Amino acid sequence: MDVTLPALVDLDCASSLREQLLAALAGGDSVTLDCAAVERIDTAGAQVLLAFLADMGAKGSSVRWSEVGPAARASVARLGLTARLALT
Repeated sequence: MDVTLPALVDLDCASSLREQLLAALAGGDSVTLDCAAVERIDTAGAQVLLAFLADMGAKGSSVRWSEVGPAARASVARLGLTARLALT
């Protein structure tokens, strides 16, 4: 299953993103997060993504990042979460 992340992964989209990710969690053993449009990830957005990764890991499922651009990488690096979000 693919989940396309919005340009701004932030507090404004956290609730709807959480719902999308919960559906993906229920839907399969492998999820690809498409980051092609991502311009910024804030703390709230990162928290939703971290919770999703933890839930997928607990389920024994895999998450793959796709099209992770420099803006997304920089946002995650500023938050100090590159390793925790497995964007190494």
